[in-house]
Amino acid sequence: MQTFPKNKQGGFIKAVIFVVIVLIILSYFGLNMKGVTEGETFQDNLDAAFSVSRKVYDFVKPVFTFLWEKALEPYIFSPIKNAIENRGVEQATSTIDMIQ
Repeated sequence: MQTFPKNKQGGFIKAVIFVVIVLIILSYFGLNMKGVTEGETFQDNLDAAFSVSRKVYDFVKPVFTFLWEKALEPYIFSPIKNAIENRGVEQATSTIDMIQ
């Protein structure tokens, strides 16, 4: 018996509904989002978060660039691309078949 994987997509509509519900709850308790986002503390925290994320990106980017250029692109993606171009999409049925 074959089992099918569950849908792992979160769904855009679910996210929109969640945001609307959160805004309704905040409004019920009298919280003003504009006042919160314009505050100096929020702006400082936001600047700190962006600064940290930029430093992490700058640290991780060379690693992923190296992996892409030295391992992924030449040994995985290029052989698959070449097999598809040489044999056609109909004949390239699996990665093993494409590389052989």
